[in-house]
Amino acid sequence: MSAATQQRILKAFGTGRGHGVLHLGAGELGSDLHPTLSYWRDIGQSFVARACGELDPPDPSSLVLPQSDSDEILAFVQAAPPMRGAELIGPPLLEDLWLDMGKALATEAARFKDGVQGYLREQSSVWNVVGRVCFHLAENKQDPDFPFAFIATYVHKVSIEAKPQHLPLGRALKDYAGARNRQKLLSLLSPLARAAGQSDLIRELVDSGDIYHPVLAQWRNVQKQAEAGGVRFGEAMRMLAGVQLDDGEADNATDARREWSEVIAGTWLSSRIDALRRPEWNTAIDASAGLKTDLRPYQKLGVRWLWTLRSLGLGGCLADDMGLGKTIQVLAVLSLSLRNKETGVDLLVVPASIIDNWRLEIERFAPELKVLIAHPSRIPSLDLRKLSEEEVEAHDAVITTYGTATRTDWMKTHPWRTVILDEAQAIKNPGAKQT
Repeated sequence: MSAATQQRILKAFGTGRGHGVLHLGAGELGSDLHPTLSYWRDIGQSFVARACGELDPPDPSSLVLPQSDSDEILAFVQAAPPMRGAELIGPPLLEDLWLDMGKALATEAARFKDGVQGYLREQSSVWNVVGRVCFHLAENKQDPDFPFAFIATYVHKVSIEAKPQHLPLGRALKDYAGARNRQKLLSLLSPLARAAGQSDLIRELVDSGDIYHPVLAQWRNVQKQAEAGGVRFGEAMRMLAGVQLDDGEADNATDARREWSEVIAGTWLSSRIDALRRPEWNTAIDASAGLKTDLRPYQKLGVRWLWTLRSLGLGGCLADDMGLGKTIQVLAVLSLSLRNKETGVDLLVVPASIIDNWRLEIERFAPELKVLIAHPSRIPSLDLRKLSEEEVEAHDAVITTYGTATRTDWMKTHPWRTVILDEAQAIKNPGAKQT
C-alpha cells in the first residue's frame, strides 16, 4: 500500500468508522490493500453499489439511503478474515456500521450541489453507471440475417479491478420481482419506458421481450480484447468449452450466447491439435517414449498429458506421489522432443542436493540426451557466468539450481524451450527474488 493511499485511509477513519469504510468502498477501488482492509472495502463497496441503485435519474441529487440485506450481512460475518477483534464481528456490529455509512454518505453528499452523484463522481467515474440500466449494440458477424446483437443490462456492482459488472436486465427484473423490492423494480422499468417512448426500435424490443434476453456483454468484452491485441489462447479454449470469461457468476447468458457466437480454431491451433492426434505419437508414448525402460500405465498417461500441454505452449504441475516416477515422465517428454527433432534447449532447475540424482537417471534411462550441468560444483563460477550461447545450444538440456539461476544473467535471458522446476514449492512465494 502506497503512502498516499495510507494517508487517505487514515484521514477518512479519523472522521469516523462510517466515513472510513465508506471511503474504502467508494474511493479505493483497485488499490492494493491488506486483506483486512480489503474485507472492509468489500462491505463499503456493497453499500455504495446499493446507494447507486437507489438514485433517481431524474433527480440524482436526492438521497435515499439503502437498506441492509440480512443475508448479505450474514455472508460478510462468515467471510471475516483473521484479525484483531474478529470475534466481535456479528450482524449487530455490521448493521450499526451500515447506519454509520449512511450518515457519512449524507454528510459527504451535502458538500456537493448534485448531492450523492457529485460525491461519487469525485471518488471514481465507474460509479456513474452502477445502478443504471444500459443499452448495448454489438455487431454479430456470424449471422447475416441478424447482424446486430442488442440487449439491456443492469450494472449491479463493481469488480475487484474497478470495472462495472453487468447483469442481463431480465435477470435483474427477476431478482427484484414480486414483493422483494417493488421500488427497485419500478426504477429498473422506468428507463425502459422512457426509452420506448423515444424509439420505435426499443418499443418493439420491449413489447416482444427480446430486450431482456442476454446476448451481449460477453461479445463486447471479447471484441475489446481482440482489438487490444487478441484473445489469449487460454481464454479462447475456455470460450470453446462454453465457460464464461467474467467473474464466474452463473446467469442465463451462456446458453443464449451459444446461439449466435462461435469460436473456431485458427490455422495454428488446428495444426497443433492435428499433430497431437497423430497415431504415431500415441504409439511412441505407449511404448517407452524412447527411454531405456518401460513406462507404467499411469506414467504413460502422465507423459501424454505433459506432452499435450507442452505442445500447446501451456504450463502444468505434475504432482504424483514420491517414488511414482515424476523424473521418468519428464525425461520421456525430453526424449520425445529429441526424436521429434525440435530445436531449443530445456532448463531444469533443481535443488543442489539432487543434481546427481537427475544425472544418474539421465545416464540410465535417456543416455542420448546431451545435458550440461551448469553448477559451480562442475564448472568454476567465473567460467559458468561466461558460457556462450553456442556452448549452451550444443545441449538438449541444462541442469542448474535455484540459487545459480538467480545469480547467472544468461540463464535469465536465454529463450528456453521449456523450464522445468523440481520441488516447485521453492517458488510458492510470488514476492521472493528466487520466484
